[in-house]
Amino acid sequence: MNNLSGRSAIVTGGFSGMGFAIATALAEAGANVAVGSYIAPAGADRSDAAYYPAADEIERVRSALAAHGTKIHAAPLDVRDSDVTNRFAADAETAIGPADILVNAAGTTAEQPVCGHSDALWDKIVDTTLTGAFRVTRAVLPGMIERA
Repeated sequence: MNNLSGRSAIVTGGFSGMGFAIATALAEAGANVAVGSYIAPAGADRSDAAYYPAADEIERVRSALAAHGTKIHAAPLDVRDSDVTNRFAADAETAIGPADILVNAAGTTAEQPVCGHSDALWDKIVDTTLTGAFRVTRAVLPGMIERA
């Protein structure tokens, strides 16, 4: 990855999987990184109410990314909630500076064939994966356009 020193990135779904890998690569390249996630614990019923990462999980992610010497903001993020998303974007800008890069990696799925999905489950998948990306983009893009 190119040198991203002085750039700031927001990564949704950044506490695990692809999101964490991308956040790590961005930090390694010198970017300041804000990561947020909504994580269900292993074996949890993912249809339950919101689960936010515990303080030790937030610190684990923050420390791993900060080891690359850049500014890091790690916080809970439920992309299904516009108020939470807007607050996360504002807090990220305060912590790491205005976003130059946005990675919408938050997503969810169900561990069953699509023919077994209820309408409520399908709505949750679309709200997280598609509408969540829209919400975060809507919160961050105006500042990106303004600085372009």
